Amino acid sequence: MVEAVADDFRGSTDTASYDVTVVLTRRAWWPTTPSTTSTGRMELVTFTPSGSWSEAGVRVGKYTFRSFPLPGHADQRFAMFAYPWDLPPA
Repeated sequence: MVEAVADDFRGSTDTASYDVTVVLTRRAWWPTTPSTTSTGRMELVTFTPSGSWSEAGVRVGKYTFRSFPLPGHADQRFAMFAYPWDLPPA
């Protein structure tokens, strides 16, 4: 599910849900496609946000993890996040 909040006075919110396939394999630090790397305790995702945005990151259940610029790749970002113990596996 993607949730977007307008960065203006109204702060309008819109959401959209999509089925996606996430492949949990180890890849190079800066892959050419979005990917997630699993270490068992911490996850890492790299991505390239597009359009008009002011904040990007990962939300897992009620938890939000911010993203950071990917070193050496100005258009890409990465986020490290944990899968919380209090969320169901699904």
